[in-house]
Amino acid sequence: MTTGVYVIRNIINSKVYVGKSMNIERRWKQYSYDFRTRRIRHLNQYLLNSMIKYGYDNFVFFIQEECFPFKD
Repeated sequence: MTTGVYVIRNIINSKVYVGKSMNIERRWKQYSYDFRTRRIRHLNQYLLNSMIKYGYDNFVFFIQEECFPFKD
């Protein structure tokens, strides 16, 4: 489980989406699942529509910064 900041970049128009997550791997799987199923209630409908328009293979995903979760 990786906590931190991730980037999803459209390689056609160079637009980027920056997000954060306590579990980046699970978040990316969620985006992939939502794209394949065309899930209507996606966390970011704008990003999902862009993936549908340009194609899933035209997006790259990478971890920008890994963080360590704070625990009390």
